[in-house]
Amino acid sequence: MEYQPPFGSAGPDAPYVNHAAAQGVDGSLVPAEAIEHPMREIVAAIEAAGLVPDALDLTQLAQAVSRQMPAGAVMPFASASPPTGWLRANGAAVARDSYAALDAAIYCGDADNAAAEWGYRCTDPLNPDGTRSVTGAHIVLPDMRGRFVRALDDGAGIDPSRTLWAYQKATLLGYDVGGPAVFALTTTPLEPPADTAAIIGGDQIDQASYAGAQFASVQPNQISPLDSIAAEAVGVRPTNTAALVCIKY
Repeated sequence: MEYQPPFGSAGPDAPYVNHAAAQGVDGSLVPAEAIEHPMREIVAAIEAAGLVPDALDLTQLAQAVSRQMPAGAVMPFASASPPTGWLRANGAAVARDSYAALDAAIYCGDADNAAAEWGYRCTDPLNPDGTRSVTGAHIVLPDMRGRFVRALDDGAGIDPSRTLWAYQKATLLGYDVGGPAVFALTTTPLEPPADTAAIIGGDQIDQASYAGAQFASVQPNQISPLDSIAAEAVGVRPTNTAALVCIKY
């Protein structure tokens, strides 16, 4: 859409002026395109957002702009407060009636309502986990505080045991409290369970992606629990920065 200058103007960016008889100023003549083109542009934006133009609803352009970012989208912000149209992704339970589009977008479904870690419905926002109900009036937001986003496996086979509405713990790294040693983590030296990798927060890997890597193995002679004074374990994380993560409603 281009700017439409008044009839008879000297240039393509000439401004419109009001009629002022006392000063001898004639008002600008408005070409039809100056009215028609913005209206058609607005209607096109409203329809592109999936709305039906309604002459009595003067909020449709705002609705169309809001829909450019769908409900349920998650984004980090470099601000202390959520922008308009967003909520803190802090695990809170919010009223479904107040955030109907968000409820529809993130609800885990009736079959998963009893077990999902977020996206489930409840009756008491102060005790969401203890009042789960598929007909509850509140929906529980994801809690993104202090957490990274990891893409859903969705059939890739890298992280197959996790569903969309679940959190995941960090991978552990053991270290010596009083020295420079880094320990390998295990469960029991004799009969390690099949899910040892899951216990310490590890994933199955494609060994072909680590060509040349080798293990240095020694017979274990001492096993220290994670709460031992001799050894501790920490979650491994990449260099990062903190931001306020919010969810669109």
